[in-house]
Amino acid sequence: NRIEVEEMRAEWDYIYSIDRQVEGKGKAYKSWRGTINKFEKSYSYTFTEIKEEDIEEIKVFQSKWMKDNEGKEKMTEELIHENETVQYVLAHWNLLPCVIGRLLRVDGKIISYMIVERLDDNIISGHILKADKEYPEAAKFTKYQLLKNLSSDYSVANFWGDADLEGLRKNKMQENPIALYKKYEVLWKG
Repeated sequence: NRIEVEEMRAEWDYIYSIDRQVEGKGKAYKSWRGTINKFEKSYSYTFTEIKEEDIEEIKVFQSKWMKDNEGKEKMTEELIHENETVQYVLAHWNLLPCVIGRLLRVDGKIISYMIVERLDDNIISGHILKADKEYPEAAKFTKYQLLKNLSSDYSVANFWGDADLEGLRKNKMQENPIALYKKYEVLWKG
């Protein structure tokens, strides 16, 4: 009775097979494929690696994203802290060799970006994905394109928790994770 264990559902990691996400085969991936195809048919886009010269434009995009979501349910304390992390990562971009980033543009304008980290020779960990709400398919399309770009080098993607946001949780589950890594908080009641 001296130890209390509490499940931290908001922090569970979503583990995906990169090959399965890219191939998108079968009934389970019908919605995923539909989103990807809809975006590809609707827009003329570019998808590029984040370079040093993109950093200031990404900072502006990130600030606008934060402002657009101010006061909404998803603007949790966790997202406010994430924004601090984003600013740090962008400020030190060239000093972080394990960080991988991609930009999605339509008509030359950033509409989404994603930053992941190489954990080892097999696994990437998804840190940040932001998309303009005017392009509803942009976030999934960005994730798909990033995984497609990296599929020859990595086989597993670990995309972090859902911050207890029901919509985000639903989206992550619809993307068919191969595993959920549960997390717990253990408290000593000395």
